[in-house]
Amino acid sequence: MTFYELIIYSSYIHFPIPVRFTMGTENSRLNILWVADHVGFGEVIHGPGHFYLNMIPEFDKNAFKIVFCVLRGKQHLHDPLIKDGFTVYYLNRGKTNFLTIIDLLKIVKKEHIDILHLHGYGSANFGRIVSIVTKVPNIIHAYDEDINYPIIQVVSDYLLKNVTTKAIAVSKAVKRSCITKRNIPEDKIYILHTGISSSKFEKIPEDEFNQVKSVYKIGHDTKVVGTLARLREEKGIKYFIKAAPMVLKEYPDVVFFIAGDGPQFDELKRLAKDLGVENNIIMAGFCDQPKSVLSLFDIFILASLKEGFSASIQEAMALKKAIVATDVGGTPEMLKHNDTGIMVPAGDSKNLSLAILDLLRDDKKRDRLGVRAFETCQKWKLNVLVKDLETLYAGLSNKVLS
Repeated sequence: MTFYELIIYSSYIHFPIPVRFTMGTENSRLNILWVADHVGFGEVIHGPGHFYLNMIPEFDKNAFKIVFCVLRGKQHLHDPLIKDGFTVYYLNRGKTNFLTIIDLLKIVKKEHIDILHLHGYGSANFGRIVSIVTKVPNIIHAYDEDINYPIIQVVSDYLLKNVTTKAIAVSKAVKRSCITKRNIPEDKIYILHTGISSSKFEKIPEDEFNQVKSVYKIGHDTKVVGTLARLREEKGIKYFIKAAPMVLKEYPDVVFFIAGDGPQFDELKRLAKDLGVENNIIMAGFCDQPKSVLSLFDIFILASLKEGFSASIQEAMALKKAIVATDVGGTPEMLKHNDTGIMVPAGDSKNLSLAILDLLRDDKKRDRLGVRAFETCQKWKLNVLVKDLETLYAGLSNKVLS
């Protein structure tokens, strides 16, 4: 039986499959299984991957035991959770390998799992089937509006819609996507913004700042307009590059800094050359110390065509950076135009150029936006989000926490 045949079969079951699992009882803790499709691209940990790694250690260990399971291999994770004493499983399975269900059933039984917290399409599909078998409640966690929502996922979400216990959307826009695309009932969806670690608010030491500037050969007084993103179509990096010529006519020494790697790297490099701005653009590739790079920026740009709830914007806000971002997805929930940032239409290089020029001309406005952004992002500190999740977990369980 294929994976999708199993989905169809499971969706028509009107009685519980006769498999029984004992819920956890150790110290009355809730045992939560986080299941993620993967945590990065190649060797690079992506935004949700950082979210997993930052979040899991923050839970109250007396009340919650978080077990982490990755459907793929372990090359992305580099074992930071294992070093901290957490249990991590790597299944080395593809997103349509139905043997994943058997693996998850074994983990649920071994770890006495009380709740399945599912991150990603594959995890949501397999995890909900495991919920049918075990009667363990599940939570689907949705991070973005998928403009390339695969047809097979449409079918899977439709067939499994009644199996979803709860869902978390990271923004109002993602919630709308969950309702319209994923067939999740509105009353089952919570909006819970992603959190930001307290360490992100700490400035890097001055000697480290100067060292990073030296590495990239950026002058002391040179203004840096930068972005930090995976180089994919939906991140709109080409519009960032197309904004450069208009800015450089007035400020010829400005550096446009692109931190990130991805399938568009060579294409974007050619675009910069075709526009004659390659000498003012630094394409740094993957940066393993994003905070150090963000610290270089005088203005942070997010030119995305779609966005869930941007971790990069949160990090820029925590560092008091002036921000220009496109008015898409969850970004309007993060920024207020001309108060905590400047909003521009997606795919509009001209308006992006004008916003950058506005901030380069006005130091006071740039500083004011940065300070207001910093004040606003305090509400997204990781400990606040963790408490909200702990409350949600407790509400789904009939176990009395100690």
